[in-house]
Amino acid sequence: MVAPAPPNATSPGVVLRLGLAMVWALILGASVLLGERATSMGAFDDAVAAGRVHTVRLVGELAAGASGVTLVELHWRDRLIARVSQVRQVSSDVRAADVSKGTDRVVVGDLAGRLSVAHPGLQVISRPGENLATGLSGSVLGWRVPGWIAVANLVAWLTTLAVVIGGPEPWRATRWAWFWIIAHPLGPISAPVFLLLSGPTPLLRAPKPGARRLHGGWAFLLAVVTAGVGRA
Repeated sequence: MVAPAPPNATSPGVVLRLGLAMVWALILGASVLLGERATSMGAFDDAVAAGRVHTVRLVGELAAGASGVTLVELHWRDRLIARVSQVRQVSSDVRAADVSKGTDRVVVGDLAGRLSVAHPGLQVISRPGENLATGLSGSVLGWRVPGWIAVANLVAWLTTLAVVIGGPEPWRATRWAWFWIIAHPLGPISAPVFLLLSGPTPLLRAPKPGARRLHGGWAFLLAVVTAGVGRA
């Protein structure tokens, strides 16, 4: 069993780990501030009924008199959180039963009008024919984020993986154990946990020499059991 190296909070390796942990904190903060949480239409209805949503913006709605099928995004805020929901809109000359959903709801006809009737007092802003955003984007923990955040998330994860593979022998768990931990769907949270706990960190006590470490097999089982949390 490998004993922890003597703590040295000023070594380049420690500075790299703590710097990466700060990068992860910035990525998570930017995801919440600049991203949108993907949310079901049921959650939208509940939020409107509870009086937490007063305005919704529709993107991609069919123009008046248009025929066909389109995917419409509803952009709204629940308190301070920006959210996005999707609904498939079909014109009245198309049978809803013939439409492959891909979303949790299909609406026939005037979507903006139906929302106004279903939720009196809700301000519906619609720009028929407006295309959905096609620029580079990504997802971080269920948040739809701008492309630069998605790229930063990938770069941070690859850099963290390089620390797992090529850095000093990690504390508290083996390299394989830490690999399965950061490969978890909750990677943007578990990666900074690795960076803070796998070596010397100010204000955190070092493990005792010879202390047991988590091994790869147990970490893999733990990752499998808790994987659904990352997709919730």
